[in-house]
Amino acid sequence: MTKGDLDLSGEWTGIFNYPVSEPSVAFEATIHDSSGTISGTTTEVARTAVSPAQRLDAVIDGRREGRSVQFIKMYDQTDDEYDVVQYSGSLDPEGDEIAGTWQVAGMSGTFLMVRRSRAGTAARREAGERIDG
Repeated sequence: MTKGDLDLSGEWTGIFNYPVSEPSVAFEATIHDSSGTISGTTTEVARTAVSPAQRLDAVIDGRREGRSVQFIKMYDQTDDEYDVVQYSGSLDPEGDEIAGTWQVAGMSGTFLMVRRSRAGTAARREAGERIDG
């Protein structure tokens, strides 16, 4: 992958892990990368004793410098426990995985994001164009 190929734009699937015995949480992300400035949205389903299946939406805002990725996640829903989660990770050489850590209100854990297949996305887009066209 060359420097010009680095672009996080696309659909991602991820998981973040808590430092305690809480279960991991899966999420979906859409990222837009404009010359290293990243923005986008995430969606996850929170499972807590109080709310067993609450959908949480958030926006992300950050930077990519080479393979280093840093962004903040701000939930649409307000929460007295925290409001901004900081993420810091590294992009793999192929440009399709980001692994790192997250931190909020004195707690931290790990995360992994995997880009959905570019080939699969292109095939779905092409198939849709054939049907529509």
